[in-house]
Formats: sequence, C-alpha cells, structure tokens
Amino acid sequence: MNALTALVAHRFFKQYLIMLAINQVAASLFRLIGGAARNMIVANVISMLIMMTLMVVNGFILIRGKITSY
Repeated sequence: MNALTALVAHRFFKQYLIMLAINQVAASLFRLIGGAARNMIVANVISMLIMMTLMVVNGFILIRGKITSY
C-alpha cells in the first residue's frame, strides 16, 4: 500500500462518513415533519419553509450586491 492509496482511502471514507451523516439528518428531518404535520398540505408548507431556510443559510442562494450589464 503506497501513500497515494492511503490518501485515496482516507478521502473515500471521510466522504462516505459525511454522506452517511447527511442521510441520517435528512431521514430524521423527514420523520420530524411527518410527525408534526399529519395533513399533507401542512407538511408541504413546513417542508418548503425548512428547505428555503436551509438553502439561504447554507449559501446556495447568493445575493449579488450590484448587477451591472455590459
């Protein structure tokens, strides 16, 4: 086992652990919304609010200061 293989294995298991943690968070959020709202309409509203909040907080939606056109 050379150094490159050890580095690749380290990165692989680190990414796998992060993906496993994200999967657990998503599953528990799904169960929380399902338990809090028994009605489908209320569950859709709650889930959209949570998704919009997560996108804004995590930086997926970036707001530009000034938009200029050339």
